[in-house]
Amino acid sequence: MVKKYYLFFLLGLSPLIISGQTLVETQFSAPIGFGARAFGMGGAFIAVADDATAATWNPGGLGQIEHIEVSAIGSYYDFERYESAIILNNGQVGTIMRQGDSFSYDFIGISVPFRPFAESDFKVVLQYSYQKMINFNINSNTNPIQYILHGKNELGHDTMETGYRYENEEFTGGLDAHSIGLGFKITKWLNVGITTNIWTNGYQGGTFHEFYGSIRDLVTDTKQDHIFTEALPDGSRFSGTSFNFGTLIQITDNLSLGAVYKNSFILNVKTPDGISKYKVDYPLSLGFGTAYRPIDNLTLAADFTYTNWSKGRAYNDNFNMFFPMTQTEYREKQAGVGEPLNWFQQDTNQWRFGAEYVFITEDLLIPLRVGLYFDNQYFADILDKIPSYLGLTAGVGVVWKNFIIDAAVVYVSGDFTANVWATGPTNFSYIKGIASIIYRF
Repeated sequence: MVKKYYLFFLLGLSPLIISGQTLVETQFSAPIGFGARAFGMGGAFIAVADDATAATWNPGGLGQIEHIEVSAIGSYYDFERYESAIILNNGQVGTIMRQGDSFSYDFIGISVPFRPFAESDFKVVLQYSYQKMINFNINSNTNPIQYILHGKNELGHDTMETGYRYENEEFTGGLDAHSIGLGFKITKWLNVGITTNIWTNGYQGGTFHEFYGSIRDLVTDTKQDHIFTEALPDGSRFSGTSFNFGTLIQITDNLSLGAVYKNSFILNVKTPDGISKYKVDYPLSLGFGTAYRPIDNLTLAADFTYTNWSKGRAYNDNFNMFFPMTQTEYREKQAGVGEPLNWFQQDTNQWRFGAEYVFITEDLLIPLRVGLYFDNQYFADILDKIPSYLGLTAGVGVVWKNFIIDAAVVYVSGDFTANVWATGPTNFSYIKGIASIIYRF
């Protein structure tokens, strides 16, 4: 159960799944979507979306695309997780610091608009994109973790083992999607759209442990070196189909509203050789946004997203559900805990806010962006606390002739109590850099 639960934990803790999100970073939920412009504005893009990334933020925004455009997006992560001193397995003691980084090609797409009727506002936009929804290309490691273990040897003598443990995680791959979008500009004020997402790819890799220590016989007072390694390989393949529906309404020249619906769907998880492992019943989400331009070169935006995580489930082909775990199962997993733990799923809300100011020169447009978002998780930690994370963002861009180049940085931090043996919370933070380029013909 643990390995199955672990993967759903990775998929599940992000109600909206960030673009190019790393395996380790999935301790956080974050806005779904791609693009340095959007993330520079804190992910408040539902009522702004006007390029190929609208396929993920709000397909209704595809109708705003005026020219054929190709786009590519990449990102780089640097993350850190600090877990306070813990006591495990009959005496293991340590403070865990996990660090790592990752690079990902997140998005590549092409959009083609055309007007079937002359002298009409009606327009159709076709779009294709390849998206890396979760990036499993990750290499992380921990600091040396000191441990003390008490036991008995084959002679029945009491023993004490002391030493250090090193842990390294290496994974490659991703949870990717081929997306086909279709946007319509119905009138000057109304846009609608739909995106079909065909989920694919997978991951492989594993966790590697190295132990360097010694075992002392407390009866004979003799010591023996104890050095060994272990590898825990893992891998999966993904498949599934989902749909995004969106609309974007231009209320006035300065005010727009947007809405997006993402349906629930079944994500199939198989072994690398095609044997079914289990299925994830991924929940639906609803998003709403507004954008206001008090002056021509300033945009203020705000988004709200709701995800129905209370209905998220995972089960095998015999429909034996293993997530969410029952109180008894979780108590057994956390061996030694006497009281039932409050492990449940709840629906989540996320708020995102952003601003963009464009400096205009003779040859260039230079937008500056800032944003933030508040992200509540769907689970309660060991202390019955609902974790909430804060994201701070900033970005800059350059529009020159047919090129649009954008960059953004995202900083996210939060904490939760990971297990009953921790003497303090687990603190997690990451910095993500995003670069986008768009060429319009």
